[in-house]
Amino acid sequence: MLNKSLVTKHVVMIVYPDAQVLDITGPTEVFSMANDYMQRHQPSVAQPYNIQWWAKLPGTVAMSSGLELMINHGYTKNRKAIDTLLVPGGRGLWEAMADDVLIDFINRRAASVRRTVSICTGTFLLAKAKLLNGKRVTTHWNWGQKLQQDFPEIQVDSEALYINQGAIYTSAGVTAGIDLALSLVEEDLGREVASYIAKRLVVFLRRPGNQTQFSNVLERQSLLTDDFSGFHNWLLENIETSITVESMAQHCSLSPRHFARRFSEQMKITPAKYLESLRVEQARLLMENGQQSLKSVAYACGFSSIEQLRRSFTRLLSVTPSDYQSRF
Repeated sequence: MLNKSLVTKHVVMIVYPDAQVLDITGPTEVFSMANDYMQRHQPSVAQPYNIQWWAKLPGTVAMSSGLELMINHGYTKNRKAIDTLLVPGGRGLWEAMADDVLIDFINRRAASVRRTVSICTGTFLLAKAKLLNGKRVTTHWNWGQKLQQDFPEIQVDSEALYINQGAIYTSAGVTAGIDLALSLVEEDLGREVASYIAKRLVVFLRRPGNQTQFSNVLERQSLLTDDFSGFHNWLLENIETSITVESMAQHCSLSPRHFARRFSEQMKITPAKYLESLRVEQARLLMENGQQSLKSVAYACGFSSIEQLRRSFTRLLSVTPSDYQSRF
């Protein structure tokens, strides 16, 4: 049920040279579509969001892709009240971190805004502004280790899609900014509005913030060398069957002990754990197809029961199979 006495919230996206344009436009579209929903369904109610882009000075700002954005507002002398402040990441992040005017602006405004939000590597800017000390945060998985090294006083979770710590919200790479923006709209206006936006954008409502950013199987698969040529494909071809370490070793023409040792040394994971990850990944893909029951998915991926699928799926992806299936 929509709130009939909404007050327009001022949403400001910071823009700087060589920022990632999708970090900016993705969340912007989410808030804009919330306005569109309200206009269609309750035209007598004020639009929920007034969205603005602020740069250091008004004018044209080039993004990392070469696309140029025309910005009408500067933040250096702007005293307009802000409800939600968003900070993107991108290739120009390092120059932005060296900009004392920008860092001071973020630090000062965060004290008065309701929410301060980073998209992707924008988390570095919040950290530089000393807003994250003692907090658990996330960023793009590829930059999590550097963020932790540069700012040891914060706790970096490189797998979460987005994290809320009080008035601070951080998100992972690019599209996770859309997930986070959808959660903010749901927080403000309810699930009905967020669901409408998700359908319009043809995205899923909604990936939970603690869902892992990336496929562990794809990451591990990249480590396979010629020592295990064809092993991954063989597992996929036999995924619905009972696969043991002995049968894996036989396929690789190695003794079980030698196979397990070499595989674990190379992959940094046991053969059994790798197989479990592969089964979960295949189950995830079948669920997204949406044409099989959970029982059929479990058996097709080599699980002995739905309960075994549920335990493995929840442990590896931090979401239950039924929740995942309903969202995806």
